[in-house]
Amino acid sequence: METILLVEDDAALSEGIALAFSQQPYEFVRCASLAEARQALQVRAFSLVLLDLGLPDGSGLELCRQLRDRRDPVPVLFLTANDTEYSEVAALEAGGDDYITKPFSLAVLRARVTAAAHPPGWSWWKSALSGSTSPGSSLKSRVLSWHSAAPNSACCSCW
Repeated sequence: METILLVEDDAALSEGIALAFSQQPYEFVRCASLAEARQALQVRAFSLVLLDLGLPDGSGLELCRQLRDRRDPVPVLFLTANDTEYSEVAALEAGGDDYITKPFSLAVLRARVTAAAHPPGWSWWKSALSGSTSPGSSLKSRVLSWHSAAPNSACCSCW
């Protein structure tokens, strides 16, 4: 089961999102502040972070930057009422993978969460970056073996 960190200070919205995904293979860890989210991130790994921009103790941009500064590859989807171009660009430049403005369609949110939590090759890259593949294999050899097994291995030349 995939675990999603939902950082949203609106309790009703947080509950609604978790309820909307109750029939999906996701477990939600809900936090209402940056401090709670930082604690959760110290305890476990997540498949995805759904992150509000405006939180009581700061901006979601701070948390996203911290994740990227420590090279955490977890996908980050911003959920925010702020629909300005400047905010969207700032979120993406901070390392966010997607930006969804409130109000949003639950069908669109589900599709974006599924796409972000399971991008093509994600589980392989996650294991390759953590080094949890067979002993003695280099990252280059793992990339080449994945690349040759990819459905469209002619899409690029890595080496």
